[in-house]
Amino acid sequence: MACSHTNSVAVSVCRDPVTKLCVACPETNICVDPVSCEIIFCHADIAFGHNDASDATATSDGGGQDGAGSDASSLDVSMDANEVLDTSTDQSDSGPVDTGPDASVCGPGQSRCLGNSIQNCSVGQWVTVAACNADLTCENAACTCKNSCAATNLVECVAGAAAVHSCNKTPSGCLVWGDAVACGAGQSCSLGQCSAPIGCSPPCGANQLCQNGSCVPVAGGALTCSQLAACIGNCPASDANCPSNCKAQGSSSGLTLLNSYQGCLKAVCKSLADQGKVNETMLCIYSNCFAEQQACIGSGSGDCKKMSDCMATCGGSATCSNNCNAGASQQGAKDYYGLLTCIDNQCGSLSGQAQLTCAQNGCKSLWDGCFPTAPVLYTSCAQVANCQANCNGNVTCAKACTAAASPKAQADVNAFIDCRDNKCGSYCGGGSSTNCATCVQIYCANELAACS
Repeated sequence: MACSHTNSVAVSVCRDPVTKLCVACPETNICVDPVSCEIIFCHADIAFGHNDASDATATSDGGGQDGAGSDASSLDVSMDANEVLDTSTDQSDSGPVDTGPDASVCGPGQSRCLGNSIQNCSVGQWVTVAACNADLTCENAACTCKNSCAATNLVECVAGAAAVHSCNKTPSGCLVWGDAVACGAGQSCSLGQCSAPIGCSPPCGANQLCQNGSCVPVAGGALTCSQLAACIGNCPASDANCPSNCKAQGSSSGLTLLNSYQGCLKAVCKSLADQGKVNETMLCIYSNCFAEQQACIGSGSGDCKKMSDCMATCGGSATCSNNCNAGASQQGAKDYYGLLTCIDNQCGSLSGQAQLTCAQNGCKSLWDGCFPTAPVLYTSCAQVANCQANCNGNVTCAKACTAAASPKAQADVNAFIDCRDNKCGSYCGGGSSTNCATCVQIYCANELAACS
């Protein structure tokens, strides 16, 4: 193979006159990065010498080649990175971890986790660049939260001890249980609250019973717990006697279940209710008092979308909303109230179309989980590639192909596009070419194989 010496590097590095890629000059024993033209450490599984570069060129020019290279044309290595709908996760600084025989040797652009530290590749060797804080864990070459609790303001009993702990946010933004606070002498912990057996003060009236320190009406009616909850929920704020009048109509079993349900709410979610955070209170109930909620009003199998459709017909009726809650699964209700809590926090000052747009963008993952925008037609990156191959360069068509794919398939497409643009952008930016295909086969072999 005839080579011409480059002008920018040592004489031992040459440029192939056909592919324009850099290679090792004949009779040298070095490894060369074909794109940057720098002398690099030789990998245990591949050496970027002149023979390897020429073999890769022959494969890309031959047409009908086998292996990862065979799908380079069908995946359209020239497609723009914006063809993927969701590009919010920036992977430009991460590359595949070397899984070859010698894991201490690495290539340009690679990064990895080692224990709880992030390492980047520098001149063929792994170098530690950051250590994750104690409340973070290293995953995919990034420090991420390892949350131990669900939301701030939650209080739970410490397992096996007469003590409580609260869910707090760390300086890193993670959620962790705080230090245990012991209950008082003689007290026990139940439903996130320290308490001792107590009576009622002042003593209960003639038509009342003392239950867990509270006076409740003597059962004299037939209302179930669900009916009692709906009755109380429909009480106007101006009628202070309405809740008691509702309870006076309750059955013995209904009042017992209601008392348990309200006891859990008071112990765990009261601070949210006192602040008027209705949706966050309901999220707290479904996260911490689901057993009591289920015993009182029941539960079903409805998901977030079904619950949203049901609630849209209620018009403020507590009886209707109770029926919607009763038809939802625990996860469906958590997804629904979690989305509404996010909208309250992110878009509460907006209304109408502005609030809808804010919800779709500011609460995207929750919104998409509740209101999927398109059916899943493709479950693999290769199927997305085949779909896009029929688009004839139409970007809107290519986006539709990606949008109709499963999350895993979309992730594989994103990984390939990120690798191609970051490692081979200078060759693939202006359209498909032999140099682009060769560079992709060398630097993005893992991502290309996932799409084959």
